[in-house]
Amino acid sequence: MVNRGGYNCRHQFSYVNPDWYEEDGEESALLTDKVKPKAVPNPKKSIFGETSKDEKVLLEKAFGTETSPFSKAVAFIPALKTLKKSGRGFYRKSDDTLNIGSSRIGESGEMQVFIHEYTHRIDRIIGTKFLNDKALKAKFSKGVSDDILKERTITRVETFGGREIKRTVQANPFVSISHLKVQSLADDTIELTTGLKKRKLAFTNEFKKTLDNAPNMSDVAKHEAYFQKLNDNLKVILTDNEIKTYLTANARSSGQAQIYQFKLKLKNKVLEPRYVGGYDRQFSLDFNDYIGAITKETIGGGHGKFYYSKYRTIIRDGKRTFTEGQTLEAWANHSAMTMNPRVIDNKAVKEIERKLMKYFTPNTTKAFDDVVNNFNNL
Repeated sequence: MVNRGGYNCRHQFSYVNPDWYEEDGEESALLTDKVKPKAVPNPKKSIFGETSKDEKVLLEKAFGTETSPFSKAVAFIPALKTLKKSGRGFYRKSDDTLNIGSSRIGESGEMQVFIHEYTHRIDRIIGTKFLNDKALKAKFSKGVSDDILKERTITRVETFGGREIKRTVQANPFVSISHLKVQSLADDTIELTTGLKKRKLAFTNEFKKTLDNAPNMSDVAKHEAYFQKLNDNLKVILTDNEIKTYLTANARSSGQAQIYQFKLKLKNKVLEPRYVGGYDRQFSLDFNDYIGAITKETIGGGHGKFYYSKYRTIIRDGKRTFTEGQTLEAWANHSAMTMNPRVIDNKAVKEIERKLMKYFTPNTTKAFDDVVNNFNNL
C-alpha cells in the first residue's frame, strides 16, 4: 500500500489535497466557525497596531503584552480579516483566513496552534511585500546568496484578439520571508543525513544490547538500578531530570530505561519512529514536524514528503531539492516551540526544546532567530 497522505500542521492525518498548500489543522464563546471580525480602532493604542477585538485577545495570550519583535511584525501588517475556530488549523492567504482548529487541548496547545498559523500569516504577507519593496527585502536578505535572491524568467501565455501570445517576464515566485533562509535547511540536512544509516544502526544495536543484559523487568528495583547506572555514565546535552520532564510532557513513560533510550538518540543524533512515515513519540509533534520540514522527512515526521514536494523548489543541492513548503513549515514550528510567554505550564519544556533545536539544527534555528530579530527594524 502506498501512503499518499501526511500529517497536517496540527498532526491530524490527512490525504494531501492541492488546495491545502497554503494551509496547515469546538466552538467557543470567544469564536465561532463563522466569525468575520471587522478591524476597528481600539480605545487604547495596541502594541499590535490595528486589530479586531478577538484577534487582539489571542495575540496578547500568544505573544505577550510588552513590545517585542513579533508585536512589531504584527503591527506592520493589516488586521486579520477572518478568524475561525473549528476543524483543523490552517492559514489561507487568498482570503486572509486563520483557523485555530480544534485539535489541541488546553491554553498551551491552543496558543501553539495560533502562533504556528500566525507565523504563516506574517511570513506570507511580509514576503509578498518583497515583490515591490526592495528596501524591505534587503532588511531580511543579509548574507543570502544571489541564487536565492535572483528573479526567475518565466513565460506567460496571454490571449489578445483571439490570438495566444507568449511573453517572457522576470518574476520571483517566492512570496515568503522564510524562503530566504533555505540554505540553512540545506546545511542542517547535510549534517543530519551524513552517516545517518550508521548512526541509526549504532543506536539500535546499543539499546538492544542493554536490554538483553538487563535484569528481568519483574524485579523493578534491579531493573531501574541497572539503567540508572548506565544513565550516570552517559552525559548528553540534557540532564536526566530534563529528559524526564520532556518525556512526561509528551505523555511517554519516563523510567530509567526510557531516559537511557532517549539519551542514546541524542548521542547518535537520531529520531526513531516506530513505523516508516511516522514520528518519534518521545519527541513532541512540533519537534518532529520541525525536523521533518527541514530534511523533507528523511528524519522526523509530519506533513509527508509528498506534501513538501508539491511546493516550488528554491534551491537544489545535489539530488536534493528544498522547497518553499519546507521553509514555511520549519519557521512556523520554530515559532510555536519558542514563543508563547503567557503560558506557564510549558516553560520548562520550551527551554528543553530550544536546546534540542540548537543541537539538531543549529543553522536553521539561528537563521529563524535572525528573522525574528529583524522585526525590530520594521
